[in-house]
Amino acid sequence: MAAIITTSPHIAPCFRAIPEASLGESHFLIAIYSRKFWYDLAGDMRAPGQLYDSATRAKLDNQAIADVRGGDGERFQELVERYHGQIISLIARQVGDRSIAEELAQEVFIRAYRGLSGFKGDSGFGTWLTRIAINHSNSYFASKQFKQRKRSESFEPVHHDRGQAESDGEDQELAELKERFREALQQLRPIYRETLVLCGIEGKQYQEAAEILGVPVGTIRSRLNKARQDLQQYLGVISRK
Repeated sequence: MAAIITTSPHIAPCFRAIPEASLGESHFLIAIYSRKFWYDLAGDMRAPGQLYDSATRAKLDNQAIADVRGGDGERFQELVERYHGQIISLIARQVGDRSIAEELAQEVFIRAYRGLSGFKGDSGFGTWLTRIAINHSNSYFASKQFKQRKRSESFEPVHHDRGQAESDGEDQELAELKERFREALQQLRPIYRETLVLCGIEGKQYQEAAEILGVPVGTIRSRLNKARQDLQQYLGVISRK
């Protein structure tokens, strides 16, 4: 079976070799699985703090955490500033709505602050925080808020402003692909959606994703494969609506 192979840095590593027949048109692969697509969709909101190397970031994180535990609660703001862009972007790529992502991210940091005493340091603070964000996103999909939003959307047809899309350098086709992908991603089971977002979109290595989700690397591989299959199925159903 023919496969689309690319070494482009804009394509997430685990999507660099996917059977063409499993995705359909090659332009769909380039549009949907490119990092640029997701930066356009959710915003490349990486905070300046993420530019630190891992050792420096861990040292700064641990010092801030120690100070917060020692009674200097204001030092937690440093952690918020360092990770807020990363967390908002991660959540936005799951829920497909930046305003909702910002609201959920705020709740994630509140949970992290209140639960900081439970942070054992077995993993980095960023890994621990990402785990909280993923769990909170999954809770959102099971919430009344999400179900009410879906019901209201079912009665409101989606209109794409072609003129506006073109003015933003985005054609109608790509706008529709984004809408289809948002809808399909939300249909995935949480364990598959979170794996796809971490590995396929965030570009995290399997080992890092395994640490975040608390599962073996082999489980990450199998979940990612199942996520691809289910995503293809959902996209096919949406395209036939």
